[in-house]
Amino acid sequence: MPAHATTGCSIRHSPLLAQRGNKHEELETVLTSNLQRATRLHHSILQKAFTGELTS
Repeated sequence: MPAHATTGCSIRHSPLLAQRGNKHEELETVLTSNLQRATRLHHSILQKAFTGELTS
């Protein structure tokens, strides 16, 4: 892979880009997990609402 024109460092071997990539993957995992949890909670609330379990 060619070196970056201004710094001369290889993009493939850039520790900063690798670190950002890892953080991106971590964030994506957390967001996906939280979205799945929110979806399950939403379905649960709807189910309780339609079966009359949310009324006092």
